[in-house]
Amino acid sequence: GDHDLVRPAIEAAGGSIDFWRIALRPGKPMMAGALGRTMLLGLPGNPVSAFVTAILFVRPVVAHMLGARDPLPQTTHALLGEDLPPNQSRTDYMRAELRKGRAYASTIQDSSMLLTLARSSCLIIRDGDAPAARAGDSAEILVIA
Repeated sequence: GDHDLVRPAIEAAGGSIDFWRIALRPGKPMMAGALGRTMLLGLPGNPVSAFVTAILFVRPVVAHMLGARDPLPQTTHALLGEDLPPNQSRTDYMRAELRKGRAYASTIQDSSMLLTLARSSCLIIRDGDAPAARAGDSAEILVIA
């Protein structure tokens, strides 16, 4: 945010910022850069945003550094258990529960709600500007528990 001291500190130390914001919810303030030969990844401050960006960015980077052949997160599909409204412009990773093969999005998607994350077994992935989805539609998911 406006009072974040990380970016100016990196730049003052001679580092570079490759990107500072991404079209992702939760996780918009994700940052990547370098300080000398050291890669830097900055995670958002909200706990759910930090978790999602760690799954999507940090885990694959570490896996790649350890020699993984396919370090990117593996998604699958599930049927939606209920209707979902149209999505806004950012790609959305909605916390959800898998029950009997269907994904049910949590009612509260606020990025500060750890309880919602703790109760989730997957993330429903919705592309930016996705139209409304109906119960029974297939949705891309990322299993997290």
